[in-house]
Amino acid sequence: MSVTRLISYLAIPVAALSGGWSLDKSGNVNILYILSGLATMFAVVVFLLLGTRLLKSRALRS
Repeated sequence: MSVTRLISYLAIPVAALSGGWSLDKSGNVNILYILSGLATMFAVVVFLLLGTRLLKSRALRS
């Protein structure tokens, strides 16, 4: 739990700076919404793929 908390706390300043920079350059907040949605969907897909691989490898071992 502490590792995930550390990673999430380290991502806050990076996300704030990159979001502020992109909003400053584009002037369009919709781009931020789209990018954050894509990042969330990417994380979901990665964890789903890793989870299914883990389940398949456990099933093959038993």
